[in-house]
Formats: sequence, C-alpha cells, structure tokens
Amino acid sequence: MRILVVEDEAIIARDIQNILSDCGYQVTDLASSGEESIRKAEDQKPDLVLMDVRLKGTMDGIEAGHAIHDRFHIPIVLVTAFGDELAEEMLAGRKNGFLRIVKPFEAEEFRGIILKLLPCEIN
Repeated sequence: MRILVVEDEAIIARDIQNILSDCGYQVTDLASSGEESIRKAEDQKPDLVLMDVRLKGTMDGIEAGHAIHDRFHIPIVLVTAFGDELAEEMLAGRKNGFLRIVKPFEAEEFRGIILKLLPCEIN
C-alpha cells in the first residue's frame, strides 16, 4: 500500500513515515500544506492519505482531504487534536467515510492505532 503523509510538523511527519515503513508500507512522499497534498495526490496516486487537520497555508487538512477524496477517490485518514473544534465543525454532516486519529499520542500508541487501521504487511 502506498501512503501520502500530510503533516506540517517535520518531526511528526518523519515519525509517521518510519512507523509506516517499519510495517511494510511505502510512503510515497511527505507534504506540509493542503495545496501541496492535492498536487502530490494527483501526481503519485497513493492508495491512502494520512492527513493532519491543521496545516500550513490557506487550506486546512479537512478541505484538502475532501478535495483529494472527491477528485481522486482516495481514502483519507484525518489526524486531529483532541477537542479540535475546527475538525468537529468541518466534519459535521460530511463524514464521507473518513477515519480519524486523535492526538496527542505517544509513538507506541500511534503505532497501535496505525496497526489497527492498516495491519502490517510484513511478518
């Protein structure tokens, strides 16, 4: 499975990339803004986008996620802060089958969440 990671905090993006790579998934690329994520989704055609809600630039992750899902039919997993009012407001009535991961989380907790959503492809 090919996954595009969209996260504007470089350290978190690399941690996510490492967890996914350790499980046998191919991270196609990292993006830090909504606009960049749409371009990369169009160019790389990942199987899944792991998208932070709050991003650099004028477009948040929910808006970018909907654009990617609507245009390219790629599933989106949103990563959002607990109690993120923007996420709750934007998702209300527009769930579209998006999955959500709530942060903050520890690395091992995140690994567990990822493994539940995307079981390791390697033994």
